[in-house]
Amino acid sequence: MSNWDKKRYVPKEGGSFLPPQLNDFTNKSTDEIVKELNKLPFFMTSLNEENSEDNMQLEALKALVYDGEPEEIATNFKNQGNDCFKSKDYKNAVIYYSKGIAVLTNPENKTESNIVDLDILKVLYLNRSIANFNLKNYRRSINDSKEVLKIDIKNIKAYYRIGLAYLALDKFQEAKESVQFAEDLMRSDTLLKTKTNELSIKGLNEKIKQRQEYFNQIEKNRKLKELKEKFLLKATQIRNIKLLSSSDSYINNKASFDEYFKNSNLNLEYYLEDFKDIQSQLIFPVIVIHPIENKFDFVQAFGELSNASDLLKLLYNDDNERYFNNIKRKQIFLETDKGGLIKLGKNVEISQVLQQQEPKIPLFDKCLRVYIVDKSDISSWIKQWKENKEKNDSER
Repeated sequence: MSNWDKKRYVPKEGGSFLPPQLNDFTNKSTDEIVKELNKLPFFMTSLNEENSEDNMQLEALKALVYDGEPEEIATNFKNQGNDCFKSKDYKNAVIYYSKGIAVLTNPENKTESNIVDLDILKVLYLNRSIANFNLKNYRRSINDSKEVLKIDIKNIKAYYRIGLAYLALDKFQEAKESVQFAEDLMRSDTLLKTKTNELSIKGLNEKIKQRQEYFNQIEKNRKLKELKEKFLLKATQIRNIKLLSSSDSYINNKASFDEYFKNSNLNLEYYLEDFKDIQSQLIFPVIVIHPIENKFDFVQAFGELSNASDLLKLLYNDDNERYFNNIKRKQIFLETDKGGLIKLGKNVEISQVLQQQEPKIPLFDKCLRVYIVDKSDISSWIKQWKENKEKNDSER
């Protein structure tokens, strides 16, 4: 009778569900049982060094790992590292490759009769190099590939890995030098000029060029932006224009105003018509507020040489009759830096108002802010404005 045909353990009524051999587990939790089983080599899911000195079976298994010739042991570690690499467990792959390297570079293993297998050592370094690269340990990846070159100065794959790691670090000169070395070697030694090597180095060269062009464009844009900001600041200073944030405003419906423009994705920037000429016209975004109706309009570009009439034309350009009606019954106001209001004459250029000393009209968040109010509502609106200003002053 085979073991499979033997009578199985059947728990008695009211007795333990576990056979007598497992009585020790009766009162233990699932986690405790798993922990106990994990001490047995057959059931181990991870290597727990705790109390391992008392586990003779485990120590025996660990000893087997280092049983054999150095090349056999290193090859075993290489294969385990490769298995980890295939499953994208790069961290453990590095550990196994490192163990293999340690075996082959151990001085005790370097005897006259036991010469280190450099081919295996070279593969271990190459494999650890790409594993480190995937872990973003770029410097370590470079160092591993350099160890390969100490063994084989003509190893194209090592030059490729070095170039790839330098590219990841945005070290373009070093990356190009590595590619150049590889190209020179392939020109001088036709055996190295394989299709794989050529495609790898050519592809890396293209990546370096594309990445460098991208960075050059970023640097060019950065310098251009700095230059524009320099001229714009100078133009702002000579015009004596004051810049404030919306938090300094006394706007009546500020909460709804801020919420509207926060979600609008509008370009709230002013600029020079010719960024290299500080005497050229300044162009502003204009935020038009209709406080009585609690509505907003936005004009993306409005020149400083324009006036209130020009603004109304932009707002009502779809209807000439509507424009002339609004010209007659609408009044435009500007907010001062101290929370006051001034009327804007319909034919007064914006530049004149912004450059005057007192009252000072600022740009809020780099935008020109205007209020358009029907003449019949001016009195009540100004009264409400003053009340809000007094309230804000008391809270500040």
